[in-house]
Amino acid sequence: MLGPPKSRAGVRTVSFPKEILPDLRRHLELYVDDGSTALLFTGPSDGRPPSRRNTF
Repeated sequence: MLGPPKSRAGVRTVSFPKEILPDLRRHLELYVDDGSTALLFTGPSDGRPPSRRNTF
């Protein structure tokens, strides 16, 4: 279910190494729709959020 986190503790800043920035930008170009509500990662064929059974 998509929506806001249950509490303020669920709002986080995620840091990553600057070395992956080119790869992240490329991923955004190829796989992410325009708009502030677009999902960063989606299922392989349907554009929906990944299923829990398909995650590690």
